[in-house]
Amino acid sequence: MLPLPLEPTDDRANPVFRDAASCKKWLAQFQLTNLQLAHSLLLTEINELNRYPLSGLERLNTLELLRDTVRYVQEGYAKNWSRNRFRSARAS
Repeated sequence: MLPLPLEPTDDRANPVFRDAASCKKWLAQFQLTNLQLAHSLLLTEINELNRYPLSGLERLNTLELLRDTVRYVQEGYAKNWSRNRFRSARAS
């Protein structure tokens, strides 16, 4: 069997959500109007969640809840970034 080592967890990790239920509540109030801010908040919270000691199943359920929101933000952020790069290349 292939061992899959995980990063060590940290007792000082303090994610806003600590299980799938609290993640669902957090996502219900999460604002998607500013993609740059949304991207930053998601990155911060996912990094904190990665450090938080959590069972594998609960971690999987929580990440599954985040998947669609992360995809939406990432795709929108990438479109904005590539559009701005295209404009600056045309201006040169």
